[in-house]
Amino acid sequence: MDSDESKSPAGGADPPFTRSPNLVPQEVLRDFMADQARVHGYRALADRVGTGHETLRKFVTGRTVQPHPRQRELMGAEFLQVHPSGYVREATVDGRPRALGPLKMLLPPEREQAEEVLDRIFALAERHPDELPGQAAAVRAWMRRVLEAEFDADMRYPPGQRPPGPSGVRDR
Repeated sequence: MDSDESKSPAGGADPPFTRSPNLVPQEVLRDFMADQARVHGYRALADRVGTGHETLRKFVTGRTVQPHPRQRELMGAEFLQVHPSGYVREATVDGRPRALGPLKMLLPPEREQAEEVLDRIFALAERHPDELPGQAAAVRAWMRRVLEAEFDADMRYPPGQRPPGPSGVRDR
């Protein structure tokens, strides 16, 4: 296990941070896969994940309570593709695990605009170089890489249009 991961404590509690597909909490995976299925459809998502569409549908709807470890790993890998910074637990009132939202959700929706805002934040910080920590450049580069990875992972399609299936023909 990587040194940047926290092990899930005994008792089944979810880790506060992980980059391991096997350690992303099951409830987080279920919510994530449901969101992805709404956007892309079960068949296209199942093809991308590498599982059967009925297997995926049963997991999302809760009919499958505990997926096979290999299925869970595949879904966790998909989660980490979309969330390149890894799973970070967000504190919730109800105690249910939820992933911290992507960086790009805090910024304007278009890539160029989001990059401009990020650059502007650091440009403003650079106006006071005597107060700027030495790590600012590294933090800026890291945030830029995360933002780029999030936009690269986000497959956008025109409204109402689904991605093509494996044969290149759109699902109907």
